[in-house]
Amino acid sequence: MKIKESKIGILIRTKNRPLCLERAIVHIISQTFKNWHMHILNDGGNFEEVERIIKNYDSRIDGRVTLYDNRFSVGRGNALSQLISYSSEEYLLINDDDDTIEHDFLEKTSAYLDNNERCVGVVTSNYDVFETIENNTIKTIAKRDDFGKEIPCSSIT
Repeated sequence: MKIKESKIGILIRTKNRPLCLERAIVHIISQTFKNWHMHILNDGGNFEEVERIIKNYDSRIDGRVTLYDNRFSVGRGNALSQLISYSSEEYLLINDDDDTIEHDFLEKTSAYLDNNERCVGVVTSNYDVFETIENNTIKTIAKRDDFGKEIPCSSIT
């Protein structure tokens, strides 16, 4: 029996930002679209810490993660190139460890691509989010849209 490949590969680069990585993983596993696979590259950071975080979500990840480790950092661009070369899914999402996505993001973007054969990618709008980490909690200082308009926000734990 052939194992079905996931439709969306989620590429996550990380280095010594466990709170951010954990939040990114929670946003992925909370997606309404479930046919994904995470490729996480620890780029010169604490590998054991990354393994521990993934292990905390084993039952919800359900084998849909591959962890890679660079003993020494190769930098953002090279790490992304590595992840792209490791993935074989139909669609790819570049999702850094400090990124968050809406719960239906994968569902909406993959449906758009499926229904628009001539489309080879999706570019979405984003917010610039300014955060700090205090007492093991990520606190949002400000959110701004593309035009500099401030968006009300609250602390995220």
